Amino acid sequence: MPLMILISVITFGIFLVIFLTVRHERRRREALKEMAMRRGFSFLPRAEPDSIPATKRFSLFSIGRQRRVRSLMHKDEEDVRTSILDYHYTTGGGKSQQTHTQTVFLFESARLGLPAFSLRPETVFHKIGQVFGYQDIDFPDDPDFSKKWLLRGGEEDRIRRLFNPEVRTAFKAAERMAVEGDGEALLLYRPEKRVAPEKLFGTCETYRSLCRVFIQRSAYL
Repeated sequence: MPLMILISVITFGIFLVIFLTVRHERRRREALKEMAMRRGFSFLPRAEPDSIPATKRFSLFSIGRQRRVRSLMHKDEEDVRTSILDYHYTTGGGKSQQTHTQTVFLFESARLGLPAFSLRPETVFHKIGQVFGYQDIDFPDDPDFSKKWLLRGGEEDRIRRLFNPEVRTAFKAAERMAVEGDGEALLLYRPEKRVAPEKLFGTCETYRSLCRVFIQRSAYL
């Protein structure tokens, strides 16, 4: 194949990928906006992470660079403010550069009184790390929970009181996700996974039910 033809094919392929990506993002944004309006949520196509004060509490929003918020939705309902957003950030450089994207659910309520904690699925690397002192708050009376989840945080006594049997049971049946809590804010997401528009509010209700469990438990901390 002559060099110019090869270059033309490669260039066309690059522009095709860009076109399809842009079209996919536009369709997703339009679908999310329509669903947000239908459910009584406000909608912003773009926002800065700093425009959401509660995000400053959480480690997710300190990772990487080029941090971007897309399709931001808000709704105040009863005693809980719900925010849903697509969050992007970039790590690495050159050939190792990666952009990470996830749909994030943020719940804020004056009735939440959470110690700062993080909860995520436990992996073999975490287990190896524990040998060298990597923190994991385990529950000897609940090996199933301790085996599935890595629980960390500075106020270990309060975190143990927070994760009573009822809270742990709620997470035993939950999908693999990352959870961060601090004060009046609770963050839930699946790392590097975006929720399809048609599944967004079903997922939101599932996560909101977990928030309710934490609200009920916060009264006893």
